[in-house]
Amino acid sequence: MEGGTVVRRPVLVLFAAAALALLPFAAAQPWPRCNRSSGNYSSGSTYEANLFNLITDLRGNASSSPSFFASGSAGTGGASAVYGLILCRGDVSASDCFDCGTWSGRDVQSFCDRARDVALVYNQCYVRVSDTDFLASPNNTGQARLISGTNISSGVDVAAYDRAVTALLNATARHAVGNSTGRLFATARHAVGNSKGIAF
Repeated sequence: MEGGTVVRRPVLVLFAAAALALLPFAAAQPWPRCNRSSGNYSSGSTYEANLFNLITDLRGNASSSPSFFASGSAGTGGASAVYGLILCRGDVSASDCFDCGTWSGRDVQSFCDRARDVALVYNQCYVRVSDTDFLASPNNTGQARLISGTNISSGVDVAAYDRAVTALLNATARHAVGNSTGRLFATARHAVGNSKGIAF
């Protein structure tokens, strides 16, 4: 691997942790986001070798890190450079975190047909790899939109529901950042009446 692995903590880590906490358990994994605007890479290319080297490093680093997070790059810039991160949920084991990194190495090609910018969301982790240094960017590119399919019943005060969701998500994020585990992970539930409530 050229250039080594650089560890950074981008702002989007908190948002990725929140997205991971929102995930329902389902068999259809991963949920991919494939951005083909940068094009695709070729089989056997230097980019592909750097991609697999980076994922291998990130899965080992994330699964052995107290925060279950790793980010870095491979390659020396230009068309062969790859940037990436793996963030595992704080309630999974180190072995599950490592396995999720292994799955991402397999799935990054098959789900996105060798796209250069890919986000994969699993129940256990979030993986992002790109030919662009998104780690240095303050915006949240690489978001994967997950829709539960649950409708709000008629007669429900949607504005109050939105306020409750926002308050719960903000409290959950504060707890994730402030807890002593260092894993930037938290779950929460807000039950209203006899309903199952809102869970993050």
